[in-house]
Amino acid sequence: MLNINNKLLNKKLLIFLSLFSLSFISFGQVDFRANKIKESWFISADYGVQISGIKKEDFVNSNISPLYGLSIGKWFNDKLAIKFGYQGIYFNYIGDNKKHYYNFYYTEALIDLKELFLSKSSFSRQKFILHAGPGLFYNFEEDRHDINSIFGYTSEIFLTNQLMFRLDISAIIGWDIYQENLDILPSLASGITYQF
Repeated sequence: MLNINNKLLNKKLLIFLSLFSLSFISFGQVDFRANKIKESWFISADYGVQISGIKKEDFVNSNISPLYGLSIGKWFNDKLAIKFGYQGIYFNYIGDNKKHYYNFYYTEALIDLKELFLSKSSFSRQKFILHAGPGLFYNFEEDRHDINSIFGYTSEIFLTNQLMFRLDISAIIGWDIYQENLDILPSLASGITYQF
């Protein structure tokens, strides 16, 4: 049964990645100029999946939970931004059958790697963003606040002059989130960013 569920999950992931790749091809011929907005505000909304852990035994279907994210930020120039965000709402833990509800509020610095290392004409409709920062993690079950960190990578592609499709891979990293040592909550999410 577990093997069948893993195969189904792998097929869903393969379909998602295929559709994501097609989006790059579909918009490859359109000349958007939204990335010329140097100083701008943006708001992002994400939906995805997360898993409590990175060990081999953590990658089981029952350990996967939904992820919701919302953030707002500002680009100060074409390379550097800061954002404030929320992530939640629960994670599953392989040690029990509960939903572990939490809220995670964070601040991150964003660096557009394309603007730093690639020519202006390369990938003109995309952003390759490295992001990291501290956050406040509230565990509802234990009624406890902890300071943790978030680290990740986001790829964005312009759909219109101000709207972007985004794919984010990130992880909340902290001590004693759920098992009294270094804990990691990795996630994969997609969503949209509106730049104004």
